[in-house]
Formats: sequence, C-alpha cells, structure tokens
Amino acid sequence: MYEIRLIVWETRYVPLVDGDNVDIFVRVVFDPTGWSEDEVEKKTDVHNNSKTGWGSFNWRFKFDLELPCDFPKIKFMIHDEGVVVDEAIGEATINLKKSISKL
Repeated sequence: MYEIRLIVWETRYVPLVDGDNVDIFVRVVFDPTGWSEDEVEKKTDVHNNSKTGWGSFNWRFKFDLELPCDFPKIKFMIHDEGVVVDEAIGEATINLKKSISKL
C-alpha cells in the first residue's frame, strides 16, 4: 500500500468566463484501475473573483494506492464556481503507469 500526495499551489491563465472575473476551483480525480466505481474525487476551496485568471491555493490531497494497479491516472479539472452549476474550463489527465511501475 502506497500514498500519493499532491499539492495545488496555483492556477494561471484561466479564462475570465464571467466577463471580467472567474471564481476558480480545482477538482482532482484519482483513478487507480480504469473503472469509474474506483475513482476518488476531491476538490480545493474557491479562489473568488480572480480578475487576472490566476488563482492561489495551498490545498493538499492524499490518495491511497494499492499495487499492482492496471490503469492508474489522475485528472485535474479547473472550474468556475456558479450559483446553480459549476462551469468546466479545462482539464488534463496524467497517466501514472510509468511512474508507478518503478515502485
């Protein structure tokens, strides 16, 4: 059993989707197996009213990892917090297979 630790420090160049500002938060989804029922989702707090597209955080995530695992990946998604619905702005997925195979 291992533990993955991540820190989200900041976001940069996030589009101002509310006209002149954006309320930024980051969702992180860890998927150790490739099956949606095994996904673990966590999110940061909200950096409100960013007028430059930069968000400042100090948010720490911990995910348990049991080896061997088939398709380990982690997805980062940036959202604009809304009153009713949060708007997706962008995402990136990182395949952890090579990194984990070295353990």
